[in-house]
Amino acid sequence: MLTAAPASKLAPGSLPYPAFALQVRTPRLDMPAYRKEFVSDQELADIYAYLLTVKPSPAAKDIPLLKFD
Repeated sequence: MLTAAPASKLAPGSLPYPAFALQVRTPRLDMPAYRKEFVSDQELADIYAYLLTVKPSPAAKDIPLLKFD
């Protein structure tokens, strides 16, 4: 039986940029590393900036489809 390891929450803003960059360049566990040849420092900064724009999701109790009353 396969079990997934818990993943870090990417958005919104759960990691400071240095920790985000470190995770992308030298990840823990099963994630592949993305070297600068594949994702430049500028592209990495752009991805991080985009993730900062993601709004938090609503609480499960506030999602109508998840209510089974």
